[in-house]
Amino acid sequence: MKERERQIIKLANSMDIFDSNLEEYSRVMSPFDAYNESCIVEIKHRNEYWQEPVIEFSKYTFNKEFAKMNKLNFLYLNKLGKYLVLFDILYLESIDYDFKWHWKEMPATTEFNKKEMVEKYVGYINVKDACEQIEIV
Repeated sequence: MKERERQIIKLANSMDIFDSNLEEYSRVMSPFDAYNESCIVEIKHRNEYWQEPVIEFSKYTFNKEFAKMNKLNFLYLNKLGKYLVLFDILYLESIDYDFKWHWKEMPATTEFNKKEMVEKYVGYINVKDACEQIEIV
Protein backbone atom coordinates (compact mmCIF):
# COMPACT_ATOMS: atom_id res chain seq x y z
CA MET A 1 0.00 0.00 0.00
CA LYS A 2 1.22 3.46 -0.83
CA GLU A 3 1.60 6.19 1.75
CA ARG A 4 -1.21 8.19 0.11
CA GLU A 5 -3.70 5.40 0.81
CA ARG A 6 -2.49 5.19 4.43
CA GLN A 7 -3.10 8.93 4.79
CA ILE A 8 -6.62 8.54 3.38
CA ILE A 9 -7.35 5.78 5.93
CA LYS A 10 -6.15 8.08 8.74
CA LEU A 11 -8.23 10.95 7.39
CA ALA A 12 -11.38 8.82 7.04
CA ASN A 13 -10.90 7.43 10.56
CA SER A 14 -10.49 10.94 11.98
CA MET A 15 -13.76 12.01 10.30
CA ASP A 16 -15.78 9.05 11.67
CA ILE A 17 -17.05 8.12 8.20
CA PHE A 18 -17.25 4.42 9.07
CA ASP A 19 -19.00 2.66 11.94
CA SER A 20 -15.57 1.60 13.23
CA ASN A 21 -12.03 2.52 12.26
CA LEU A 22 -10.53 1.11 9.11
CA GLU A 23 -7.37 -0.93 9.29
CA GLU A 24 -4.83 -1.33 6.53
CA TYR A 25 -5.03 -4.71 4.82
CA SER A 26 -1.42 -5.79 4.83
CA ARG A 27 -1.37 -8.46 2.12
CA VAL A 28 0.88 -7.49 -0.78
CA MET A 29 -0.99 -6.90 -4.06
CA SER A 30 -4.38 -7.13 -2.39
CA PRO A 31 -7.44 -6.08 -4.44
CA PHE A 32 -8.61 -3.94 -1.49
CA ASP A 33 -6.73 -1.57 0.81
CA ALA A 34 -8.57 -1.47 4.12
CA TYR A 35 -11.25 -3.20 6.16
CA ASN A 36 -13.19 -3.25 9.39
CA GLU A 37 -15.69 -5.77 10.77
CA SER A 38 -18.43 -4.65 8.35
CA CYS A 39 -16.69 -3.78 5.07
CA ILE A 40 -13.74 -3.94 2.72
CA VAL A 41 -12.56 -0.71 1.11
CA GLU A 42 -10.70 -0.03 -2.12
CA ILE A 43 -8.98 3.38 -1.97
CA LYS A 44 -7.89 5.69 -4.79
CA HIS A 45 -6.14 9.05 -4.63
CA ARG A 46 -6.49 11.66 -7.36
CA ASN A 47 -5.03 15.15 -7.12
CA GLU A 48 -7.95 16.58 -9.06
CA TYR A 49 -11.70 16.25 -8.72
CA TRP A 50 -13.09 13.75 -11.22
CA GLN A 51 -16.84 13.76 -11.89
CA GLU A 52 -16.67 10.08 -12.86
CA PRO A 53 -13.87 8.19 -11.10
CA VAL A 54 -12.65 4.98 -12.76
CA ILE A 55 -13.05 1.54 -11.20
CA GLU A 56 -11.21 -1.48 -12.58
CA PHE A 57 -13.46 -4.41 -13.42
CA SER A 58 -11.00 -6.93 -11.97
CA LYS A 59 -11.11 -5.22 -8.56
CA TYR A 60 -14.85 -4.67 -8.80
CA THR A 61 -15.63 -8.33 -9.46
CA PHE A 62 -13.20 -9.80 -6.94
CA ASN A 63 -14.13 -7.40 -4.15
CA LYS A 64 -17.90 -7.66 -4.58
CA GLU A 65 -17.75 -11.47 -4.53
CA PHE A 66 -15.30 -11.52 -1.61
CA ALA A 67 -17.56 -9.14 0.31
CA LYS A 68 -20.69 -11.20 -0.37
CA MET A 69 -19.00 -14.48 0.59
CA ASN A 70 -17.80 -12.94 3.87
CA LYS A 71 -21.03 -11.02 4.60
CA LEU A 72 -19.29 -7.65 4.29
CA ASN A 73 -20.00 -4.53 2.31
CA PHE A 74 -17.70 -3.32 -0.49
CA LEU A 75 -16.99 0.41 -0.44
CA TYR A 76 -14.89 2.46 -2.85
CA LEU A 77 -13.26 5.49 -1.23
CA ASN A 78 -11.78 8.16 -3.50
CA LYS A 79 -9.84 11.26 -2.54
CA LEU A 80 -10.66 13.60 -5.41
CA GLY A 81 -8.91 16.92 -4.96
CA LYS A 82 -10.28 18.37 -1.73
CA TYR A 83 -13.10 15.82 -1.35
CA LEU A 84 -13.47 12.33 0.07
CA VAL A 85 -16.08 10.52 -2.03
CA LEU A 86 -17.48 7.17 -0.89
CA PHE A 87 -19.39 4.73 -3.09
CA ASP A 88 -21.38 1.74 -1.87
CA ILE A 89 -20.62 -0.72 -4.65
CA LEU A 90 -23.00 -3.47 -3.52
CA TYR A 91 -25.85 -0.96 -3.38
CA LEU A 92 -25.02 0.30 -6.89
CA GLU A 93 -24.95 -3.28 -8.14
CA SER A 94 -28.35 -3.96 -6.51
CA ILE A 95 -29.95 -1.15 -8.54
CA ASP A 96 -28.32 -2.32 -11.80
CA TYR A 97 -26.07 0.72 -11.98
CA ASP A 98 -24.61 1.38 -15.43
CA PHE A 99 -20.84 1.42 -14.89
CA LYS A 100 -20.30 1.89 -18.65
CA TRP A 101 -17.77 -0.98 -18.76
CA HIS A 102 -15.31 -0.84 -21.65
CA TRP A 103 -11.68 -1.45 -22.59
CA LYS A 104 -9.33 1.51 -22.16
CA GLU A 105 -5.60 1.94 -22.59
CA MET A 106 -4.18 3.00 -19.22
CA PRO A 107 -0.89 2.96 -17.34
CA ALA A 108 -0.04 -0.54 -16.10
CA THR A 109 0.62 0.91 -12.64
CA THR A 110 0.29 4.29 -10.99
CA GLU A 111 3.99 4.40 -10.16
CA PHE A 112 5.49 7.45 -11.82
CA ASN A 113 8.71 5.80 -13.05
CA LYS A 114 6.81 3.12 -14.99
CA LYS A 115 5.26 4.27 -18.28
CA GLU A 116 4.00 0.97 -19.73
CA MET A 117 0.45 1.17 -21.08
CA VAL A 118 -1.97 -1.77 -21.06
CA GLU A 119 -5.62 -2.38 -21.94
CA LYS A 120 -7.83 -2.49 -18.83
CA TYR A 121 -11.53 -3.20 -18.57
CA VAL A 122 -12.88 -0.25 -16.57
CA GLY A 123 -16.08 1.49 -15.60
CA TYR A 124 -17.08 4.85 -14.18
CA ILE A 125 -19.13 5.95 -11.19
CA ASN A 126 -20.61 9.44 -11.19
CA VAL A 127 -20.01 11.32 -7.93
CA LYS A 128 -23.71 12.23 -7.85
CA ASP A 129 -24.24 8.53 -7.03
CA ALA A 130 -21.90 8.56 -4.02
CA CYS A 131 -23.27 7.74 -0.60
CA GLU A 132 -20.93 10.36 0.96
CA GLN A 133 -19.07 13.36 -0.40
CA ILE A 134 -17.13 15.27 2.23
CA GLU A 135 -15.10 18.41 1.66
CA ILE A 136 -11.70 18.24 3.35
CA VAL A 137 -10.93 21.51 5.06
